[in-house]
Amino acid sequence: MAAHNYLPEQIVQDEPDFKLRETLKPLHVIQPEGVSYKLEGRTIKWEGWSAHIGFSYRDGLILSGITYDDPKKGTRPLFYSLSVAEMVVPYAKTIFPAARKSAFDTGEYGIGALANSLELGCDCLGSITYLDAHFSTRAGGIETIKSAICIQ
Repeated sequence: MAAHNYLPEQIVQDEPDFKLRETLKPLHVIQPEGVSYKLEGRTIKWEGWSAHIGFSYRDGLILSGITYDDPKKGTRPLFYSLSVAEMVVPYAKTIFPAARKSAFDTGEYGIGALANSLELGCDCLGSITYLDAHFSTRAGGIETIKSAICIQ
């Protein structure tokens, strides 16, 4: 089992003839008339859909109270709450015993606690609305991750 590198600077070290794609054109996301959604507090409304946007230490992004306004049948409740229940990522190396190890990111570490502040042009493009994530600390205070959620 051979190691495989995925970052361009690592690939170039292993394969001197490797070249990044040179044919890709720049991507510009523009919305000259603004965004199509409306944000009321932490509730987003778009094209008849409505959802509360939350964030937790364990689950990360949580969408709750998801409804759809059906013109013929009225408001239809669809989901009480949606989140990532668990995610397993095999971080391990291919050598013994690490090849059989993996981390349960949500259950062991808290996927929300691993969130980073997002940046325009790096993580998100176009007309963006950012929401912060707030967590309770062990001491009973509040920890805030600025711009943890990006809405486009």
